[in-house]
Amino acid sequence: MTETTSMPPAPDGAAEIARAAFSRWQSNDQEGALGGLRDALAQGHDWAAVLLVWMLMQRGIPGFEEAVPYAQQASASGRPWAAAHLFNNMIGNVPNAPQLLEPAMSLLDHSAPFWTGFDPGGQAWNLLANGQVDAAVVMLNARSPYPPMPADLRLIVDQARRQSDGLNQLAARTHELVAAFDADAARGQELITRTLEDLVTKAQQAGLLVTDVNLKSVNALFDADAKRNEGESKIAYRAGLGVLCVAALVAVTPLFLHYLGKGADYSQSALLAAHAGSTAALAAVAGVLLARARGRDRARQRAQDLSTAMGTMIAYSGQIVNEEERQRFMLTMGQLVLHAHLQGERGSAEDPMTGLAALLTAVRGPAAPA
Repeated sequence: MTETTSMPPAPDGAAEIARAAFSRWQSNDQEGALGGLRDALAQGHDWAAVLLVWMLMQRGIPGFEEAVPYAQQASASGRPWAAAHLFNNMIGNVPNAPQLLEPAMSLLDHSAPFWTGFDPGGQAWNLLANGQVDAAVVMLNARSPYPPMPADLRLIVDQARRQSDGLNQLAARTHELVAAFDADAARGQELITRTLEDLVTKAQQAGLLVTDVNLKSVNALFDADAKRNEGESKIAYRAGLGVLCVAALVAVTPLFLHYLGKGADYSQSALLAAHAGSTAALAAVAGVLLARARGRDRARQRAQDLSTAMGTMIAYSGQIVNEEERQRFMLTMGQLVLHAHLQGERGSAEDPMTGLAALLTAVRGPAAPA
């Protein structure tokens, strides 16, 4: 299947302008036709320059010189054929009108020899005569696909050079912006890294603070227990010592009075038995009080030892870098401290080397597979 092509559209308002110019020219109103085309050219209808040149050439030698600026304008808009046909007509009439030579030569920079075989102005006029106004305007509006003369090529090269310089400036500016962006990104990355490190440090400090608070809370319990045991131990010890003194005084008083000649006679067995019984009772009470004082004193010492162990555990755990090992150490030490606290007096007779071996085994963890 062959692809069909359609005629390019005519510029807006161009058909009415061309039809009016044709009608006036055919009505012998040449000035009106030329004036309408001049007005259209001033309004931005570049194609009107081609029709203007063609109409002026129809007026013969008087119209050749008048058509020169319009031919140059048509060539500047990409339609060099108007200047080429005007040049041919002017050169052919130089023998009869020598004044045409100089303006004709001025058209050399605005025309090209390969456009001499195509006359859009004359062909468009024939189309206007046949009523095909839109096609005539499309032909008048045709442009050259490439510059006709070296001068135009130089203009394009200069324009390309300027645009290339602009692109180079944009590229340099882009490199500057990229470098600035990279620098900002590096500073941002550094700031993020520093902020992250600060957050990690503060989090670790917060963890140490929480651990310290927990330590102080636990130590406060142990210290309170130690103070309470210390107070009870002192009271029991003093009471036991006082009772012991009373018992000793009771036991010695009869003998002391006997030697002073004021006491009872030792020959009385009942009196001696009474003294012996009271002394034994007082001695038993003193023994109980002294034993309790000893127990409280040992409980106080154990509470202080547990408080010291908790503080030492926290201090050593802060020196462990590996988080897993630190957590295992904390767990093992915490279990040992709680075990010692709950076991109380029963663990006092155990071998301390056994507990130390258990601690080292738990801290070292399970052996790695071979």
